[in-house]
Amino acid sequence: MQKLTNQEKMKPWMGFVLFFVGVLFLLFAGSYMQSNWGIPGLIFTEIGFLAISVIYCLIRNAQKAHR
Repeated sequence: MQKLTNQEKMKPWMGFVLFFVGVLFLLFAGSYMQSNWGIPGLIFTEIGFLAISVIYCLIRNAQKAHR
């Protein structure tokens, strides 16, 4: 039977890297956008966090498909 999903656990170092990327995005890009653009900057910051998570999921699935 073929597995439809891959539900392997995330390794601790992967979580730290993802957290570090999120904090760096918030400190540099997010703070710039929010202080200079106001509410639209807040919206773009949230979209940036969404993009980080989607890109991470795409990378994880692309790596699993080649194994």
